[in-house]
Amino acid sequence: MSLGIVFLPPSPKCSSFSRNWQRTSQRDTFVPEIGHKYYVEFTARVSQTMENIGFCTATIFFQEEKPRPAINVNCSSTKIQKQASDDDYNFYKLMKSQTVPITGENIPDSFGFIEPQLEPVWNLAKLGSSYVIWDKTTEGHEYNMQQIKSVKQVLRKDNLIAFDYDLFLYERPSEELVSCSIHVVWIPGKPPKVDYNCSEDSENGSGNKSDDGSAFLGNFK
Repeated sequence: MSLGIVFLPPSPKCSSFSRNWQRTSQRDTFVPEIGHKYYVEFTARVSQTMENIGFCTATIFFQEEKPRPAINVNCSSTKIQKQASDDDYNFYKLMKSQTVPITGENIPDSFGFIEPQLEPVWNLAKLGSSYVIWDKTTEGHEYNMQQIKSVKQVLRKDNLIAFDYDLFLYERPSEELVSCSIHVVWIPGKPPKVDYNCSEDSENGSGNKSDDGSAFLGNFK
């Protein structure tokens, strides 16, 4: 079980921190016929500098093989929250000022490079995909966002920003790529609204199966 797989970051910038956790300890409790509860302690790091930015604790509860584990994460650092809030708002203002939609393909590229101007767009995809991952993850199946195949901003006249993503999730233990189309609507200070459709190869190698869903914790239209 990987905590990073089911973490729900509170904002786009915070989603970049979740990739650089260093676990310090983990223990678990099994409740017969109910599920498994994990207790984890870890430190978070900034992606670019690898600076330690806080100590965190988390509990994750899986109800047998059901998706949507119950998650509770607490971190000690206020520095991370202030910096993330500022960066998120600057990204939001820039996106609201766009008259031509932002677009991109193959993020990161084959060398693992992400253009600096597209890093916030990648972070928003990480935020949105974390809700899809939470919606699909069980104790025996983990997912992580692998690559954005294509992205296009959806210009809106209200106070929200929106993006359409086609991206790949990496599933374990099968090690297969799951193709997802995700529509993310967001405003600073609120969780996103996420609508998605994912398809993956069936177990017998022929045909495919498709999942549709929505996951949000806010007042959106």
